[in-house]
Amino acid sequence: MFLSSHVVYARTCCSGGVGHTGHVLAAWLVAGRGFSNSSAIAASKKTGKNLDEAVIAAPFKGRNPWKVAAELNTLLDECNQL
Repeated sequence: MFLSSHVVYARTCCSGGVGHTGHVLAAWLVAGRGFSNSSAIAASKKTGKNLDEAVIAAPFKGRNPWKVAAELNTLLDECNQL
Protein backbone atom coordinates (compact mmCIF):
# COMPACT_ATOMS: atom_id res chain seq x y z
CA MET A 1 0.00 0.00 0.00
CA PHE A 2 2.78 2.43 0.89
CA LEU A 3 4.57 2.03 -2.41
CA SER A 4 1.45 2.23 -4.53
CA SER A 5 0.42 5.51 -2.91
CA HIS A 6 3.82 7.23 -2.87
CA VAL A 7 5.86 6.01 -5.82
CA VAL A 8 3.88 8.15 -8.25
CA TYR A 9 4.44 11.20 -6.04
CA ALA A 10 8.12 10.36 -5.59
CA ARG A 11 8.54 10.19 -9.35
CA THR A 12 7.35 13.78 -9.62
CA CYS A 13 9.88 15.05 -7.10
CA CYS A 14 12.77 13.18 -8.70
CA SER A 15 14.41 14.39 -11.87
CA GLY A 16 13.68 11.80 -14.50
CA GLY A 17 14.32 8.87 -12.16
CA VAL A 18 17.51 10.36 -10.70
CA GLY A 19 17.36 10.03 -6.92
CA HIS A 20 14.16 8.01 -7.03
CA THR A 21 15.36 5.10 -4.87
CA GLY A 22 16.69 7.39 -2.16
CA HIS A 23 13.48 9.39 -2.10
CA VAL A 24 11.31 6.28 -1.77
CA LEU A 25 13.61 4.87 0.93
CA ALA A 26 13.44 8.13 2.91
CA ALA A 27 9.65 8.23 2.52
CA TRP A 28 9.35 4.64 3.74
CA LEU A 29 11.55 5.37 6.76
CA VAL A 30 9.31 8.30 7.70
CA ALA A 31 6.00 6.52 7.11
CA GLY A 32 6.91 3.00 8.14
CA ARG A 33 9.57 3.46 10.78
CA GLY A 34 8.72 6.81 12.35
CA PHE A 35 11.93 8.59 11.35
CA SER A 36 12.01 12.38 11.23
CA ASN A 37 12.55 13.91 7.78
CA SER A 38 16.19 14.77 8.49
CA SER A 39 16.92 11.38 10.07
CA ALA A 40 15.38 9.56 7.10
CA ILE A 41 17.46 11.61 4.66
CA ALA A 42 20.63 10.94 6.66
CA ALA A 43 19.88 7.20 6.87
CA SER A 44 19.20 7.04 3.14
CA LYS A 45 22.50 8.76 2.42
CA LYS A 46 24.32 6.24 4.66
CA THR A 47 23.17 3.47 2.30
CA GLY A 48 24.93 5.24 -0.55
CA LYS A 49 21.79 6.83 -1.99
CA ASN A 50 22.38 10.48 -2.76
CA LEU A 51 19.09 12.28 -2.45
CA ASP A 52 20.77 15.44 -3.71
CA GLU A 53 21.20 13.83 -7.15
CA ALA A 54 17.71 14.93 -8.10
CA VAL A 55 18.46 18.52 -7.11
CA ILE A 56 21.79 18.49 -8.97
CA ALA A 57 20.23 16.97 -12.10
CA ALA A 58 17.15 19.21 -12.08
CA PRO A 59 18.54 22.01 -14.31
CA PHE A 60 19.64 19.42 -16.88
CA LYS A 61 16.11 18.05 -16.91
CA GLY A 62 14.53 21.51 -17.26
CA ARG A 63 13.40 21.65 -13.63
CA ASN A 64 13.97 24.17 -10.86
CA PRO A 65 16.38 22.66 -8.30
CA TRP A 66 14.82 24.60 -5.41
CA LYS A 67 11.41 23.21 -6.32
CA VAL A 68 12.79 19.65 -6.50
CA ALA A 69 14.31 20.03 -3.01
CA ALA A 70 11.03 21.40 -1.65
CA GLU A 71 9.08 18.52 -3.22
CA LEU A 72 11.13 15.97 -1.27
CA ASN A 73 10.27 17.73 1.97
CA THR A 74 6.60 17.83 0.95
CA LEU A 75 6.71 14.09 0.24
CA LEU A 76 8.25 13.37 3.63
CA ASP A 77 5.80 15.69 5.42
CA GLU A 78 2.91 13.81 3.84
CA CYS A 79 4.44 10.52 4.93
CA ASN A 80 4.37 11.77 8.52
CA GLN A 81 0.58 11.80 8.27
CA LEU A 82 0.28 8.08 7.43
